[in-house]
Amino acid sequence: MMASAHARSRPERRAGTTAIFLQAVAGTLRAIAGGHAGVATPSGIDGIDPAALPPVLTRADVVRARGRADAQALRLRHHDERLHAPHALASGQARAAYEAIEQARVEALGERRMVGVGGNIAAMLDQHCRDRRFDRASAREQVPLAEALRVLARERFCAAPLPPAARAMAELWRPFVDARAGPQLEALR
Repeated sequence: MMASAHARSRPERRAGTTAIFLQAVAGTLRAIAGGHAGVATPSGIDGIDPAALPPVLTRADVVRARGRADAQALRLRHHDERLHAPHALASGQARAAYEAIEQARVEALGERRMVGVGGNIAAMLDQHCRDRRFDRASAREQVPLAEALRVLARERFCAAPLPPAARAMAELWRPFVDARAGPQLEALR
């Protein structure tokens, strides 16, 4: 009887640990974003639904949560919609490419000051590429241009190596991107 009561209490403790972790991640998001954060709860982290998370987080869940929160915080802190909007493009693929480069830019600004943030984002991008199977891509058609632009721009802006799972897609798109936007990306460094 005693053992079963103990076993029943473990999931509750673990579920509480998940909630505490998400609160800590949300607090970090607010701290990094400074006065720009309108989020007050873990449900305010883009791409994270606390209700959908398992009671016990996997390493991949933790990597996703930390990286997404840091990326969102840096966007809130360093992105200026008034400067960005006039240059935004209307079409879907072009707009996605523009947004990907902007996200890489704001992440690079944060990584220069906070090395741990850079590590969290790199780990999140690595996990994202594995989740989307970009690490197995053998043709450009298997990887959206915006996805490749984000990692290629981040590589230039941060002067950091690509996450391992991003290398295949980056090499597929690198000649195309370098030929059409290499000097412009270099100028943004």
